[in-house]
Amino acid sequence: MSLGHTLVIPKTKYTKFDTIPPHIAAALGKSVNLIAKAIKKATGINDYNILQNNGKAAHQEVPHCHFHIIPKSNAGGLGVVWNSSKNEDPEDIQSKIVQAIVDIQNDQAEESAAAAGSEHRLPQTVQPRNYKLTLSPDLEKFTFDGVLHIEADVLTATTTIVMHAKELEVSSAVVTDCFGK
Repeated sequence: MSLGHTLVIPKTKYTKFDTIPPHIAAALGKSVNLIAKAIKKATGINDYNILQNNGKAAHQEVPHCHFHIIPKSNAGGLGVVWNSSKNEDPEDIQSKIVQAIVDIQNDQAEESAAAAGSEHRLPQTVQPRNYKLTLSPDLEKFTFDGVLHIEADVLTATTTIVMHAKELEVSSAVVTDCFGK
């Protein structure tokens, strides 16, 4: 095993990369990028592989999507062999891949439009502008108290704004307008 060989694993179990929601995949990509930079700095090794396998035929041994970041020095370590074959019709597969991208993007746009009206999202007419969070931890009870101040622009009149707080108990809330009323 190479010095600094690191696994990056999402907290939620996804069997293959294509099953990860796009926003989580984006965050995962940022994490892989950050950790690769840290490995280079910590080991002094500038070359590395990033490996991620999907399915048995692709040598996935653990049914949980994860990335290997493997520093590569002249000392050897894991080798990569490509068993390639000639693609007799590359334009055909290219057009199929391009069409699949268009189809997936259309599906995602439809899902996004449906989610825009979801009860779990702010309506587009309510736009948060600034968040200020102050926390006071109780290290003996492993809890915290805090104050969250959110400034938002409400673009059309409304009687209800729903804010979701996962695993938090909200003891009080105050709503004021820009005049402090």
